[in-house]
Amino acid sequence: MNLIFIKPRLSLMLVLLASIFSACIPIIRTEYTSPSWQGTLVDMQTGAPLINLEVRDLHTKKKVMTDQQGYFELPPNISEFSFKLPVATMVSHHEIEVMLPAGPLRFTGTRMANTTAPSDFDLGTFPVARVTNSVPFWLQDNGKMVILPEHFIKDCGDPLHNAIHLTNAARLYKKLVKNNQYLGNKKANIQDVELSYYWANESWLDIHNLCFRGDYEQSLAFYQFSKLFYQEAEAYLIDRPMVFFED
Repeated sequence: MNLIFIKPRLSLMLVLLASIFSACIPIIRTEYTSPSWQGTLVDMQTGAPLINLEVRDLHTKKKVMTDQQGYFELPPNISEFSFKLPVATMVSHHEIEVMLPAGPLRFTGTRMANTTAPSDFDLGTFPVARVTNSVPFWLQDNGKMVILPEHFIKDCGDPLHNAIHLTNAARLYKKLVKNNQYLGNKKANIQDVELSYYWANESWLDIHNLCFRGDYEQSLAFYQFSKLFYQEAEAYLIDRPMVFFED
């Protein structure tokens, strides 16, 4: 019997070559490149359903209209890819806009990218202000009411308008729950408060990515106000992703 001996270095090389060739075999992979969105939009003052509002997915460019109950549903975007190598996993951001007369209202959601499992973003029953609120936006600092300076709203623009709008919705639900009241024909509950604060929190996090990045002093000054929002929302975000900024 003739025995063939392979040097250790050559053996390692053969193993590596085999691994490379096997990795080059295409793998068909189905991915949910954009999650589904759903929710019911109601008037913040009356609780009446908001009918025929356009809702756009900014990632897929799909759009739908709310129905007679104010409900909408955007399906996920499903794609098939042929990968030769594993794809890195990271967090991806997804956004929709509700087209209001005063301008679009944006919701931002985060999820793991390149996932093969479907994920849903649910707004629940969300109260929306159809007209711009001119009342100054306040925050609490050790029991004192602090007004957010108008120049921050002017300089930041839409991202801060969004955060204020969604925060007002969360505060409305918090007040209704405290007083055991209804919004339209729906009795408010703690889950409504938690969910609306979750969407408000996502919008406040967007501000740090989109506003004041080129102005350190402005960013630092705004940070003092954003901390007050996080203190307000913290109790309702126990099971939700949240980012805090340390001094």
